[in-house]
Amino acid sequence: MYYTGVNAMLEYYANNGHTNMLMYMVSSPMHTYMDDSFMYTAGAKGLFQQGDFGLIDYISTLPLWNGETLTGACDGELQNLDDAPALWTGYCDSALDGREFTQGVQQQIA
Repeated sequence: MYYTGVNAMLEYYANNGHTNMLMYMVSSPMHTYMDDSFMYTAGAKGLFQQGDFGLIDYISTLPLWNGETLTGACDGELQNLDDAPALWTGYCDSALDGREFTQGVQQQIA
């Protein structure tokens, strides 16, 4: 229920004018990473894996300079939130997949 609720909240932001809203979802049952040393070893696939863009790498790109782009990150099968299982974190919300933000460019609301 937690993961579904978080995705629902993020969909709300994304669909209500928050064009700079991005997400980095770690595929894991943990809820927070910023206050823990796992921030340095977490990736979208869980523990950092080869080829994964780690959470610390993602955070280190901020703030963006004019013209720089950042894309949200998630690992898993794309699911419509209405069809996603309530107690499973191995999916990506299809409404949020592929969102990107470019600093200094007027964003269009989808």
